[in-house]
Formats: sequence, C-alpha cells, structure tokens
Amino acid sequence: MPVTVIHTGQASAKRLERLLSQRFEDRESVREPDVTIRWGLTDVPDPPGVVLNGRQALADASVRERIWTLLARYGIHTPKESPESEIRRLLIVK
Repeated sequence: MPVTVIHTGQASAKRLERLLSQRFEDRESVREPDVTIRWGLTDVPDPPGVVLNGRQALADASVRERIWTLLARYGIHTPKESPESEIRRLLIVK
C-alpha cells in the first residue's frame, strides 16, 4: 500500500506540528508502515505516495484512522475524546 504523507506545515495543523516537534526534537517526521506525518521545513523529499494536507486527511475516514493509530502509538491523544474529534482538533484550526 502506498504511503500517505500528511504535511503539517500549513496553518491548519500548527497544533499538531507543535506537539510533534516538542515530542521529537531531533526529527521532522514520524512514520508507520502506511502513513507519515511530516512537519517543519525540510529539504528531504517526500516518500512515494499520496500527499495530503490536514483538511484532505481529515476528509478520508481510512486516513483519519491511520493518523489516530499513529498518534496514539506515540501517546499524542486525549483519551476522553473520540478519535475523529481529536484529529479534527489537531489538524484544523476552527
């Protein structure tokens, strides 16, 4: 399955970018087998696959689930909230 790359560099994902950059100070991405979340400015090219921004990622239920799984694995979530509302809060500025 192709990798889905989600860029957080746009204004719609600044909260997620801040969380990830604090958690992984020496990195610019986290990657699982089928999804990568990138943040910050980097000269490293994206891996092959579908490239989405935060709004596009949120619109696709299967991508939302993969994002949630990745974030939960790194302890970035609020257990009281549903995965969809948490991802919405992380990816999109209201």
